[in-house]
Amino acid sequence: MARARGAAALVMCAALAACGSPAGAAPTDASREDFCAAISWFTTEGLDRFTGGEFPPAEDDLADLARDWSARLVEVGTPENMSDDARAGFEKFVDRIDDIEGGDIASMGWDGDNPDGDAETGFSNYVTNAC
Repeated sequence: MARARGAAALVMCAALAACGSPAGAAPTDASREDFCAAISWFTTEGLDRFTGGEFPPAEDDLADLARDWSARLVEVGTPENMSDDARAGFEKFVDRIDDIEGGDIASMGWDGDNPDGDAETGFSNYVTNAC
């Protein structure tokens, strides 16, 4: 269940791609449990924020959620055992969602089924296998 939630969060939110601030300062010593909780945070927090309200949520509200998720991911960081490619994918992913605006959500690229390269594939595979 947790694995499916983590993968769903990645697929659901990867489409929120945008260019933004660097994530290179995120720690590299997170526990697997904390990292996976941060990955799943978007789905959990989204359900908490939007249950009982407008559905689907307004794009500006989703953009706010994505920026909050970016901050959470940077705060938690990545586990030590994450490969260099996966870490690079993490940084790209976080950078893409950090400065997203409401109007960018529907039109942005990378989804979990079509990663852009080795870094994105490494990150996607790490999340799928670890979480």
